[in-house]
Amino acid sequence: MCSSSASTSPEQLTVLTSETYAETLPSYSEVVKDDSNYHLPDEYVDIEQFITTKVGAFGGRIRKIWPPDLQGRYTFEISGSYRYCENVQRNHKQNKIYFIVDPIKKTYIQKCHDSECYRFQSTLKHIDNDPRTLPNSRENNSK
Repeated sequence: MCSSSASTSPEQLTVLTSETYAETLPSYSEVVKDDSNYHLPDEYVDIEQFITTKVGAFGGRIRKIWPPDLQGRYTFEISGSYRYCENVQRNHKQNKIYFIVDPIKKTYIQKCHDSECYRFQSTLKHIDNDPRTLPNSRENNSK
């Protein structure tokens, strides 16, 4: 229920508002669950599938896809055991990686949350929808 009243005069404007919420706020776990369900628009389903296949081959999964930035790029947060970093050419022991994907150009870069790799970004890669190219990469699941 929401009620408000306002009175105006040339010198001042006063707005009084009172709001009552009938619903309870969602728990933290419900918010995280809802956030993690974000997907790319339908016209980019092949790109989302490419990233899913890429990280899934090494025990990873997409934790969250952030809405596009001002350049139209999406950030894919990765969780699970996929932690391969192109900078150190191995998996990080604890810190996670993420991809920044440009769906228009069908390109992506890899970045990570490790302090050793602060400001590093991988070379620009083209999204290849042929999963047969994945096992030939230098990535592996070693720690």
